[in-house]
Amino acid sequence: MGFITNPIYVLSVLCLMVILSVYAGKTKIGKQLGGAALLVILFTAVIANFNLIPAASNSIELYDIIFKYIAPISIFYLLLKVNITSIKNAGLPMVGLFVIGSLATTCGIIISWYLLDPQALLGEDGKIIAGMLTGTYTGGSVNFNAIALEYEFQKKGILYAGTIAVDNVVTAIWIMITLIIPTILNRIWKSNKKFISNKNKSHIGE
Repeated sequence: MGFITNPIYVLSVLCLMVILSVYAGKTKIGKQLGGAALLVILFTAVIANFNLIPAASNSIELYDIIFKYIAPISIFYLLLKVNITSIKNAGLPMVGLFVIGSLATTCGIIISWYLLDPQALLGEDGKIIAGMLTGTYTGGSVNFNAIALEYEFQKKGILYAGTIAVDNVVTAIWIMITLIIPTILNRIWKSNKKFISNKNKSHIGE
């Protein structure tokens, strides 16, 4: 079974998992599971558990190279797409909303930390997960993975994949809520406005 640890074989399998995840992520079910980013982790976790490639607990030099060089470079590549001038065009109100939202998210994480005490269950990993979730809700998946790489949290396969799953599920639910609430409030606002208008007309008629 020595070929399982062969770097060329492992790299080929990982590339195949990425390709499959990209295609699967475009399907209806794949989108519900969080897209290619989560699927590639799930796929590789399955084949690792079937001993088709080395697991994180039996790390090989190729994994160290990927986590040390390729993963940070990919994050840097994503940051190259950031357009600073678009921030200026967005204006101060948009930036202000982002800052307030980020502060509220950070406060929410701190309050949750003291209420739920995740460190009692997760130990030191609780702090890293809290940082990752703070990062993803204030700057997206780039922050999430940057923090994970800094603390080598991605090597904890099951816990890392679980954190991503929770992030995707909660985000999906939260997006649904934020889309539904304005619709409900808009209907209430229109209903109240119509009621007030009809009431004023009745007073004028009197």
